[in-house]
Amino acid sequence: MTAWNIAIYTVVSHWSGVFVGAPRVIPTAVVASQTGRLPEFPKSANFLGNRKKTMSSVKATQLRPGMVIQHEGQLFTIFSVDHRTPGNKRGSMQTRMKNLKTGAIIDYRFRAEEFVDRAILDEVEFEYLYNEGDEFHFMNTKTYEQMHLTREQLGETVYYLIPNTIVKVEFFDDKPIGVDLPDTMELKVIQTEPTLQKATASAVMKPATLETGLVVQVPPFVNQGDRIKVDTTDARYVQRVE
Repeated sequence: MTAWNIAIYTVVSHWSGVFVGAPRVIPTAVVASQTGRLPEFPKSANFLGNRKKTMSSVKATQLRPGMVIQHEGQLFTIFSVDHRTPGNKRGSMQTRMKNLKTGAIIDYRFRAEEFVDRAILDEVEFEYLYNEGDEFHFMNTKTYEQMHLTREQLGETVYYLIPNTIVKVEFFDDKPIGVDLPDTMELKVIQTEPTLQKATASAVMKPATLETGLVVQVPPFVNQGDRIKVDTTDARYVQRVE
């Protein structure tokens, strides 16, 4: 092939979008439209660890156990949240958090109207199976691979885990660091004071122990054996499930 032919071939190849010796890259969207599913990445690609971590801003009142946030330049996983509204003063969110780098546990109070940077990490769907002491076992719903997280890693998230619950396990640098819970969970009351006669929804609330060991305040008409819906943000009773 002459130099002139080579030049012509190069120009034609360029405009046709094909380069000699270069692999053809097919966009993920095209693959999905043609096959009906996204391509699978090989485990050797270390796909989770190579993804860029980003942040999104959430109001402090939206914080709940299991979330990972950026605070003072460090990543923290939230163990517990207590929404406090003292009288006519402004509300606040009292949190207990673990520094993912140092492992240190700190208590910090956010103003209710404050915005916090939530870390958007890699999330994988898992099914919670069971616990053995302080080890809580999960199964990947796609690959069926199993793993466990400790009570220390999960914090107060453990009070919302019942067998067969589907959750999102969050990963940072390929390591599971916590669980993103649903906004509400349905749990069974295993112990509470009996219903008082003429009790109304406006009467004084009473404590109830749920099947996971969580204790919440419930209306007086809630009885042992009832199922109730609980807000996972602040362990708050929402309603009785019929």
